[in-house]
Amino acid sequence: MSALEMSVDEFERLRKFVSSETGIVLDPAARPALGRKLRRRFSGARVGSFDSYLDLLFSPGSRELHHALSIVTTNETYFFREWYQLSVFRETILPRIAEENARSRRIAVWSAGCSSGEEAYSVAIMMKRHPLLEGWDVRVIGTDISRDMVRHARSAEYSESSFRTMRPEYEDCFEPLPRGRKVRTEFREACRFATMNLLDEDSISLIGAVDIVLCRNVLIYFSDEAKTKVLSGLYDRLRDGGYLLLGHSESLSRLEHSFAHGDLSKEMIYRRFSEELR
Repeated sequence: MSALEMSVDEFERLRKFVSSETGIVLDPAARPALGRKLRRRFSGARVGSFDSYLDLLFSPGSRELHHALSIVTTNETYFFREWYQLSVFRETILPRIAEENARSRRIAVWSAGCSSGEEAYSVAIMMKRHPLLEGWDVRVIGTDISRDMVRHARSAEYSESSFRTMRPEYEDCFEPLPRGRKVRTEFREACRFATMNLLDEDSISLIGAVDIVLCRNVLIYFSDEAKTKVLSGLYDRLRDGGYLLLGHSESLSRLEHSFAHGDLSKEMIYRRFSEELR
């Protein structure tokens, strides 16, 4: 096999490393595609083979790690994705929190695994435009393991492919660009983005208490052991009565966790309740 192709053994080295560092499980069927994508890094990393590239990647303090993680992680997203769930967020969850937080007039949401930021900006727009939250302190925290994705999110600039399911009522929340659109200032100011590994307990502790966590279409890439650890971290960040929204193909049914299933719909929505509230 050519040094420019990733062998089964080299893929196995990469798979074990990524799993230990991030909890993400790489599909063996993805080996050829990942090999092609990682090979593009050879020039920048100054290596000529996968064996050398992996040695560099695994070296302590390697700067190549963030480039590789951007390649091996899935970053498919767009504005107002899975609207059937976000409509529950808008029509049911936000009114409940508006009532519960009426005194503080504050609401905090964590988009965990935010990719390039479309989800974080979507929920910020929905909250800033919600009549029950007018004048409130609205805060959205977006985190992702990929520095490249976080950099993209901070730019708030998107091509038209990110607007494939655009909601007509929110069209004016963006300003036109020569090639795409940019999120308007009032919604950008509600969002903060940071690079974060969901297995890193120390980093997660910096999030603070939030009312809602969106971790949609993220856990499907994790091992069961990593899922359990991530869920524990998400649970700790939610206030009592807070909400966890998962993706449509995700479920906690086989996992050890402390969440209660929500009473809102058939969507994968869970809640945190202390013993006193159960």
